[in-house]
Amino acid sequence: MTDEQLAVAREVEEWQREKFGYAKSNVVLKKAFIEDLKAADVADESVDVVISNCVINLAPDKRPVLSEIARILKPGGELYFSDVFADRRIPKHLRDDKVLFGECLSGALYVKDFGQLMSEVGLGAWGVVNHSLITVNNEKILERVGDITFYSLTVRAIKVDPSKLEDALENFGQTATYDGAIPGYEESFSLDMKNAFAKGKPTPIDGLTASLLLSSRYGSHFSITEKGSHKGIFCGENAIAGGADGWALFLAKEAKSTPAAKCAGGSCCC
Repeated sequence: MTDEQLAVAREVEEWQREKFGYAKSNVVLKKAFIEDLKAADVADESVDVVISNCVINLAPDKRPVLSEIARILKPGGELYFSDVFADRRIPKHLRDDKVLFGECLSGALYVKDFGQLMSEVGLGAWGVVNHSLITVNNEKILERVGDITFYSLTVRAIKVDPSKLEDALENFGQTATYDGAIPGYEESFSLDMKNAFAKGKPTPIDGLTASLLLSSRYGSHFSITEKGSHKGIFCGENAIAGGADGWALFLAKEAKSTPAAKCAGGSCCC
């Protein structure tokens, strides 16, 4: 965040207050590095939701960024962000390429490594809300990146007690029924691409999804049945392999049939 960007934000702060009908602005603008939110006086477990739009991939080291997000989120808090990911690890010579960095490509995280990192910092309950394949049409950039596949992903992660999470999607015979009371989602609500809930319909869910829902701000809108005896791996309609492995395989298959977001140079950022 630059001083110039903050100046623009401050110029429209009063307009935003009036538009949303607040007597007093509920916005506080702070300048800091996302790797060190303590410098901005953001306290432990003080934040309900963290949002980001194509910023995390610009951080050379993602671990302190995600660790800080995990630190400031309340239990059950949510990280909701969009960013560029890749189907493999980006080689060092490409990570050091300033042009590719500016295009938001060289900082893209390998999906599986992202999942591992999320688990290590305490944000292991996550899923892909939507995605698109990024097609690189600039010949010079394409020559550099070769056959690396890039995705634009929107990710939702919930801060859940790690002791409640398992690596695989296990079946305990549970269902979740959505009450239709979230504004704008009266008929259905999608937690991620593999978990959609129609109002009033009991939907089979795995144990991880049950823990995620119960821990999150969405939990009050769901009736979730008690965990029963273990019935093996979850094989419902919304089943995928557990964790980052499952999402990586899912995205690889989806890439073959998904409309692409074109990147002709200038910026491939989502």
